[in-house]
Amino acid sequence: MVRFEALVDALPDGLAVFKHVKRLQWKLIGAIAALAVTSTANAGIIITMSEGGLVGPTVVVNTASDAGSFSGAFGDYTVSINTAVTNSPGAGSFATLNVSSTEIRGVAAAGSTGVLSINVVASPFTIPAATTPVFFLQSIGSNSSSSLATVTFQSFLDGAPAPLQGPLAHGESNTIVAPFPGPLSTFPFNISDTTTILVSPGLEGSTSGSTIVSNTPNFFPPPVPEPGSTLVWVVTAATVFGVAKLRKRWASA
Repeated sequence: MVRFEALVDALPDGLAVFKHVKRLQWKLIGAIAALAVTSTANAGIIITMSEGGLVGPTVVVNTASDAGSFSGAFGDYTVSINTAVTNSPGAGSFATLNVSSTEIRGVAAAGSTGVLSINVVASPFTIPAATTPVFFLQSIGSNSSSSLATVTFQSFLDGAPAPLQGPLAHGESNTIVAPFPGPLSTFPFNISDTTTILVSPGLEGSTSGSTIVSNTPNFFPPPVPEPGSTLVWVVTAATVFGVAKLRKRWASA
């Protein structure tokens, strides 16, 4: 198989400018591909569900990806985990995990308490750094159900719990920030959260939650893009502006 770079090198010397631009484009394509592979290889999400008195902890999703989802029957519920997204291994000074789900309860099964539990674990994270003196965890839990439902939400840093949020009534949201002393004993680390919901038979519930870990208690920065997309835009910008400068130089020569 002939390498693309070899074909570019074979171009006549009179096309040196074209050769230079093509090399830049080829390097950009390689950088993007490498970032995509790294992002997929580094990320991982595990989703475990249970229903009190009916079904014990069961892994329903185990993916080496930065996003996971589930749709199907579980216990006496029909569950749709629409979003389970992480920015592993972290970006800027933030590690994030966002989860949202919808639950429709059917006929109550004998022995069930009706409490459905959804636990999501995301890993691995290397941002913030292991030597951070104090880690700050922001936990946001919301009960956005269209009918009466009771929800709790709890976030974890490497298995260590932040305070339990709830019970959250219909339409209620709650935000807390909890400090965790560093350095971490295990690294890279994981972040996770557990949502519980109780819905009466025949009704529908809806929840969302966010777990964010940082080295600062300030959780109001502008949106932080994924690490891969940040680098891709940096490489793209460098290539575009680099080519523009070259063209300007060639035009003035």
